[in-house]
Amino acid sequence: MRVSISSYLNPLIMQVVVGVTVFISVTISSYLNPLMMLYLVTVTVVLGVLSYMGVSLDKTTISRAKRFGAKKWT
Repeated sequence: MRVSISSYLNPLIMQVVVGVTVFISVTISSYLNPLMMLYLVTVTVVLGVLSYMGVSLDKTTISRAKRFGAKKWT
C-alpha cells in the first residue's frame, strides 16, 4: 500500500468521501449502542486524518521517509 495514493486524488473528492462516511456512521450508530457509536466515530476520524495526511504529502516528504528506511510504506 502506497502512502502517495491519496495525493493523486482530488482533495475535494476526499472531503466528500469523508463526509459521506461520517454521515453513514452517525446514521448507523443511531440504531446501535453508544459503545459502537464511539467505535465508528473513532474509525471515521482516523480515516479522515489518514486521507488528509495522504493529500498533504508531497514527493519530498515521501523521499525523505524513504531515506530514513520507511520501506514498508513505499
